Amino acid sequence: MAVRGVIFDVGGVLVESPFVAALRWRDELDIPNDVLAIMFAEYSAIPPAGSPTPLWHQVEKGELELDVFVTTVREQFAVHLDPDHPAMHLRGRDFNVFREAGAHWAMVHRARELRGEGMVTAILTNNVKEWSEWREVVPLDAFDVVIDSCEVGLRKPDPAIWHMTLAQMGLRASETVFLDDHQDNVDAARALDIRSVLVGADIEAALQELDAVLAS
Repeated sequence: MAVRGVIFDVGGVLVESPFVAALRWRDELDIPNDVLAIMFAEYSAIPPAGSPTPLWHQVEKGELELDVFVTTVREQFAVHLDPDHPAMHLRGRDFNVFREAGAHWAMVHRARELRGEGMVTAILTNNVKEWSEWREVVPLDAFDVVIDSCEVGLRKPDPAIWHMTLAQMGLRASETVFLDDHQDNVDAARALDIRSVLVGADIEAALQELDAVLAS
């Protein structure tokens, strides 16, 4: 079936990866890798049915303030860091991976071109309400649909957030392509019959793969 719509993640696809930004942040604050990992340990967690929702998932679903999450993590830092370490004084406002992130303009321009060619374009992002700066970098008028986890109370890889996105696009899964920088999200989309591209550091390579999918 011909592709009629393209779905873009934000971090790592339309703008700099939050994980790259976190590494820069790690260097600036001299945070050991094993300590930094504490902040992102829950990102890929898929809790068993009936178990508590990980705190980070609650943040991305708009259910928990970022300040509360950072305070909890800071308490875990105390086991590993001296009390006067800079990371021991973190607040929610300090933990923003998009504050200095720039756009991947080649990807943004391709999205605009596709929309101009009649494709339905969408953004589907797991994000934090306190990290809204990305909306000042990415021109939202290049996209017909914007689904942000912190606004809708769902996050990837929950199939429900893709069903919501497809419904707003007015398309079936098999009519779309999805671009994301996280393998779990790509796998989940493929399980729903959405053709998908895993985006790495080479944005041009990802664009070439997208174009190959569109031409197939």
